[in-house]
Amino acid sequence: MVEYESACNDCPECKGCGRKYEKYPVFICDDCKDYIEPDEIYEGPHGKMLCKDCILKTLDKIDPSDY
Repeated sequence: MVEYESACNDCPECKGCGRKYEKYPVFICDDCKDYIEPDEIYEGPHGKMLCKDCILKTLDKIDPSDY
């Protein structure tokens, strides 16, 4: 899944740097909910966004005799 987060650090004496309003995408595995680097995203069944560990677990569950 993709979530959007700001880079705001909630400084006690905010100087209005603009980080509060800048949003950037963060990629999260749909199964284990860990953060994923953009170049390590794998598409799983039903369009799920998976990390390497979760896609390997998914592939282990596939029975080759079904094909």
